Amino acid sequence: MPRVTQQKTRQILLVTGEPYDDITVLERMQLFNEEGQPLMIGGSYTRATMEHSTGSLTTMSEEEDSISVAPGWRAFEVTTNRPARVRVYRTAAQRTADLNRGVGTRPFGNHGRLLEVVTIPGLLGVDLSPTVDFMSDTGDNLFYISVQNRDSVTGIVTVTFDYVRTE
Repeated sequence: MPRVTQQKTRQILLVTGEPYDDITVLERMQLFNEEGQPLMIGGSYTRATMEHSTGSLTTMSEEEDSISVAPGWRAFEVTTNRPARVRVYRTAAQRTADLNRGVGTRPFGNHGRLLEVVTIPGLLGVDLSPTVDFMSDTGDNLFYISVQNRDSVTGIVTVTFDYVRTE
C-alpha cells in the first residue's frame, strides 16, 4: 500500500474510506447529511458574530427574549453597548424560573443557565476563557436570553456574541 503523504489525500481517505485516483481528486469536496444540509468536518467552522438588541429599557429593568444561533456553538467573547446583565438558558421555563435571582447568587437545581455576564462602565466586553459551549436539548437553534439594563439611563441594550459554530 502506498504511503499517504498529502493532506488532500488524507482528507479523502478519512471522509470516504475509498481508494482514490489522484488525478480525479477534486480540489474541494462538499458532503451533505441525510437532510441535504452541508456537513462541516474538522476545522471548517469559522468565527461569527450574533447581535441581539432589546427594546428601550429603563434602569434596572429586564427583557426576556429568544435568540437563534445554532444547535451547538462556542462563545469566546460577549460585549454590550452599556452596562448590562446577560443570561442565556436552554429553555424559556428555566429562564423564567431564574428571573428573580440576584447578581452574585448561585443558581440551584436544574437551572439550565448556560451563561451569565455582568458588564460595568469601563468593562463592556468579556473575553470568555475558557470558552462557553452552548448545546440545544432539542437540536433547534433557539436559546432563551434575559437582558437587564444596568446603566444609569434608559436605552436599548445591544449584546454581541462572538462565537464558533460547533454543530
